[in-house]
Amino acid sequence: EYEFDRKFLFRVLVLGNAQLAQLAGCRGPNTQTNAACAGTTQAIAMAQDMLISGRAERVVVVAGDNASGDALFPWLGSGFRALGAATTAAAVKDAALPFDKRRSGMIMGAGGIGLVLETELSSLERQKNSTNPFGIKARLLATQYSNSAYHGAALDRKHIASELKRFLNEIELIHGISKAEIATHGV
Repeated sequence: EYEFDRKFLFRVLVLGNAQLAQLAGCRGPNTQTNAACAGTTQAIAMAQDMLISGRAERVVVVAGDNASGDALFPWLGSGFRALGAATTAAAVKDAALPFDKRRSGMIMGAGGIGLVLETELSSLERQKNSTNPFGIKARLLATQYSNSAYHGAALDRKHIASELKRFLNEIELIHGISKAEIATHGV
């Protein structure tokens, strides 16, 4: 006998974020974002905004993509190849050159990440009340939203360079970290 699945909407709508919040008992803001290649970066920036504005003390960021899976690869692979954005190199050593002049495009693949961002006060409080405290692993100094997505098939190098310059100038102004220090010591 047919019975309409009451969880149908959860399966067809993008509600993984709501399901994760329900399973983990999370409260407060809950959202999902889709910004193609910049989705994880955008989610981290949104989390930082929530923390700075006081809307949350702790934010869980979960992201994943499987562009090379059986279902998507024929479509995405063909699309990125048609745009000239996917590498045609046969060997990984010839393809994995993200900042090299010989770069011929991206390597399509799959990946996922899960991380927790929290305020310093929240971190200290959590450590104080825990028998197994996790310390601070990294500090997120700044994020910046920039819209370069209008590029479609080719990156606008001048726009990206100007946005990076703006971001680095802000880092130097607010945190006193110069471009030379970043170049010398890495990110």
